[in-house]
Amino acid sequence: MKTEQTPKAILTHEVDQQLGKVVGNSFSLGSSLQSLHLIREKIHARHYQAHDKEDIIAELQQLNYQVQKLYSSMEALNHLLKD
Repeated sequence: MKTEQTPKAILTHEVDQQLGKVVGNSFSLGSSLQSLHLIREKIHARHYQAHDKEDIIAELQQLNYQVQKLYSSMEALNHLLKD
């Protein structure tokens, strides 16, 4: 026998899931920011090297990807809350 969930229980579950995505995606930003910080420390210690450019660009692309995921999850939560 299947039990039916109330609209409030369904909404609670959906909000919980979306909040989890927002929090998880925000934590993912930390890794890219930490990598950029490490690159900055290396540059500070030994000066800018030609290969640093590729490292910086790669981390900026990763950070951009993480920011887009965070934005998308925030938009989904916002949309859910407006309905």
